[in-house]
Amino acid sequence: MLKVGDAVKALSDHKEEGVDRGDVGTVAFCFTEPSEGYEVEFLDEDGCTKAVLTLEPGDYEPVQMA
Repeated sequence: MLKVGDAVKALSDHKEEGVDRGDVGTVAFCFTEPSEGYEVEFLDEDGCTKAVLTLEPGDYEPVQMA
C-alpha cells in the first residue's frame, strides 16, 4: 500500500491528460473504499501541475527516490 508523498511511474499513456507511460508523479491522496486507489499529481518541467489522475493497482509502479 502506498502513502501520501510516494513516487509512482505511470504504466500506460494518458494522452488526454498529457501523461505518458513512464512519467513520474506523487501520491496526493489514498483511497481504500470502495477499492484501493490513489490520486497522483504529475508536474510539468516548470513544476506546475499538468494532471491529477486516479490510479488503481496495476496502473503504476512504485519508484524509489534516492
